[in-house]
Parts: sequence; structure tokens; C-alpha cells
Amino acid sequence: MSWTPGFSVPAPGPSDADIPEQIARDSEVAAAIAAQAAADSDTYVSLAQRGAANGVATLDSNTLVPVAQLPLSSTNITILADRAPTGSDGIDGDGWIDASTLPPTVYGPKAAGAWPSAEHNLLDLLGWPSGVEASMPRYSAVSNTVSTATTNMRLVYFTAQRAVARTNMVIYSGATAAGATPTIVRGGLYSVAANGDLTLIRSTTNDTAVFAATNTAYTKALDSSWTPTVGARYAAAILVVTAATAPTLTGHVVGSGVNAISARAPRLTGVVTGQSNLPSSVSAGSVADLGNCPYVEFS
Repeated sequence: MSWTPGFSVPAPGPSDADIPEQIARDSEVAAAIAAQAAADSDTYVSLAQRGAANGVATLDSNTLVPVAQLPLSSTNITILADRAPTGSDGIDGDGWIDASTLPPTVYGPKAAGAWPSAEHNLLDLLGWPSGVEASMPRYSAVSNTVSTATTNMRLVYFTAQRAVARTNMVIYSGATAAGATPTIVRGGLYSVAANGDLTLIRSTTNDTAVFAATNTAYTKALDSSWTPTVGARYAAAILVVTAATAPTLTGHVVGSGVNAISARAPRLTGVVTGQSNLPSSVSAGSVADLGNCPYVEFS
């Protein structure tokens, strides 16, 4: 037999009958894929269904459903989110709380398809004065007979709410003016350590004309600007040294029988006796219980 170079006869391909039973046929592979897809459809969500109509909602970086994918309610609601509202958010009558600000900002109610430009923060709504750091809500300043006494440094503690620079301390006199003439009238600001120790961080200069009139707001400059750390504890201090009548202040008066309530952690008020001037530091054990709570602002 002769052989012709470069010429070959292709071998015939195998038929299904030639394939051993342990090897799947094309038809069996297709059937298996279809069966698995049907099973997966009951277990998995396709990418095309995320955020789509009749599909499923997505999650944001905080594992929360984005506001845009929340259903509109026929009943008005207040929406809590980490941003300010846009025109497409909510329906007329809804409220909105933007939790990305400190303190959280409140919007609403939405009207005529728009959110009002005026806004408030939760501290305003709870009675805390807007634009200042204060020792208590305004509605708690119900007395003008908060007493002082010579050489007794009055302390009122508070938690900072806004990281805004402050340059002034504002103290309100009460029903009794200071007798002529005090030796020392100063205000101070102390940071409060975890164990209750105090460190003087800001102060006002001595001004013996402060508290010369009754029911008057006295604004005194701090020795340097102060930007609070939100959530940190501070104590405002007022010291009067006088041989004459000590003034009263505006604030809140607690009966002497329950002074210890104000000393519970976190401490609300206190007094450090025997002071001729503002001390640079005070140990927690030197702060005595006192219920009288002056109203102080830092602006």
C-alpha cells in the first residue's frame, strides 16, 4: 500500500452510544445546570433584583436600608438618617432628624413638597439655649436666689454639646446684688477627669463691678478661646470674695436636705470652700456637696 504525504482521513466522532455511562452527555449537563438554576432561584438573589422594582432593597455602608428605598407611608413619620433631607425624601407632614450633626438637626414638617429652610437641633427643642454652651436647660433656671458665700467657689458641671469656639462666660445675677465692694469676683472653667479631679483651663479677670446690679446678665471674656470636646465633662466656677453682702445668682435651687443627689455620678454641682482665688486644680475629694446650681453660659 502506498502512502500519500500530508493526506489523512479524519476519524469519525463518537456517538452518544459510544460514550461510557459514567461520562455525562451534553443533554444531561444542560439538564443539571437548569435544575441547579431553579434551585438557586429559591436561595439567592440576583444582582439585577437589588434596588429594583419588585426586587429587594440594598444596604448602605452602615448596613441600613437607604432612605430612597424606604416606602412612603400614608401616615406621617419622622425619618432618622445620616444626612439632610432632599426634596424627594418623605411626604408632606413628615419630620426629619439628621444624625450626622452634633447635636442632631431637626427638619420639618415637610410642606407643599419641600422641607422648610428653618431648622432646629434637638438641644433647642429640649430647652437648651441655641448658640451657646450652657450649664442647664433654660427652663431649669427658675430661681434668682441661688446663694453664694465669700471664699466659697460654686461649681456647676455639664457635658459639652457643641464643638464651637467660645470666648465669653455669661453669669446672671439674682435678687440680691453684691454689697460694696467685693475683693474678688471671677469665673472659671475646669475640665473634669474621670476620677472627678478638676483642672482650670479658662478663666475671667477679676471684676468687682460684676453682680453690682440685680437680675442682670454679666458677660466676661475668657482669657483665651475655648472649643469644647463634645461629650466631655466640664465645670463652670464662680468665686466671690467679699466682706460685704454676697450676691445671689439665677439658676436652680435644691433643698439642702437632698444635696447628695447632685453629687451622684455624674456630679451636677459642688462647692470648694476657703478659696481666695481660683485654684489651678482641685481634687475630687475637696469638692463638697451643694445643691444650688447657677445658670452659666459660654458664648
